[in-house]
Amino acid sequence: MSKKTTVSGILLVLLVLATTPLLGTDNVSFLKWWLMTLVLGIGFYPAAAALFPRFHDRGWMFSKVLGIVVSGFAVFALGSFGLVPFTAPVCLITVGVLILASWIFGCFKVRVHAPEIDFLMMEEVLFFAFFLLWTYLAGFHPEAHGTEKFMDYGFMEAMMRSTTLPARDLWYSEGHINYYYGGQYFAVFLTKLSHTKVELTYNLMRTFVAGLAFAMPFSLVYQMMSDRMKGLQKSEKVIKGLPFAAGFTAGTAVSIAGNMHYVIYAQIIPLIEKLTGKEVSSYWFPDATRYIGYNPYREEDRTIHEFPCYSFVLGDLHAHVVNIMFVLLVIALLYVWLRGVRKKTVPVETSMKDGKFWKEQLLMPHLLVISVLLGMFQWTNFWDFVIYYVVTLGTVLFANII
Repeated sequence: MSKKTTVSGILLVLLVLATTPLLGTDNVSFLKWWLMTLVLGIGFYPAAAALFPRFHDRGWMFSKVLGIVVSGFAVFALGSFGLVPFTAPVCLITVGVLILASWIFGCFKVRVHAPEIDFLMMEEVLFFAFFLLWTYLAGFHPEAHGTEKFMDYGFMEAMMRSTTLPARDLWYSEGHINYYYGGQYFAVFLTKLSHTKVELTYNLMRTFVAGLAFAMPFSLVYQMMSDRMKGLQKSEKVIKGLPFAAGFTAGTAVSIAGNMHYVIYAQIIPLIEKLTGKEVSSYWFPDATRYIGYNPYREEDRTIHEFPCYSFVLGDLHAHVVNIMFVLLVIALLYVWLRGVRKKTVPVETSMKDGKFWKEQLLMPHLLVISVLLGMFQWTNFWDFVIYYVVTLGTVLFANII
């Protein structure tokens, strides 16, 4: 065990111990949730390593989300066809079977190098720290009250009570939920898997996503910067910490940063108003999501655009919030695919004659996984289906152009 791994291990132990003073008795549910996602990550690590073979961590951070997607969607599909009930034992058995399949696949099919354990441990410490930070902050206002929290919490309770899928809608008697509620479903799936209650996991799910909103961009941008620096000579690598700095900046930007609205409308403009003797305007934090059509005001053309940190602070567990982790998985897969196809030198004329070319194009694992995720977005957050369908097609077009 290296010195870096030892330091990361000590930090992780200290963070685990810190959950008691920070979270009180809720630390049991927090640690149970973290351990559950840790097991999911380990279980689906071979599959992630096959998709991210050149990453420093071989896709460790993405294995957690991959495990949630595969196992959660499998239970939903089986339950929707009436083959199994939506219960905690079924969730556990399904996860166990899929983890076994993942490791059998890894042992016999996947040929990848071992991950950098130092880097993997550092990532897990960073993820745990941000997950704990957001959970601590959520404890100051944990009530599912206001905005869309009633609906989000109601969907979760309805599915928690139900043993059939799709669950009955809490608003319409004898009707099924007719909204894209996939995000809340995955929260309930993890709730049943961890044997906890919705009143606890409502907040744990949103802080878990907030933690991943740091860890996943960190992993991706760290790798992107490392790939970019590969051409540099050793003597030029005086900025060795640049990949870490880039990854940390990316993770912080997605998980914590807002936009410039607060700077302009809460600091600069009030200062100008004060200097010119005008009455200083008040500022309300949701104003940061009201750029388009509000300054100047346009009755016929207005929109609200939330950024992740606003959603995490607001406390909604809405479709676009939970889907952040799935969107980040799509973006990472697109990056890996793009780098892979750019390095290939396939004699197209030869391979097209025997059909090998089209077989390779149609069976690219990254695009197949992305296709499944895009289809799932119609159920988890329909807007992301529209957006990332275009992003995926644009990436494929760009790859073909270059």
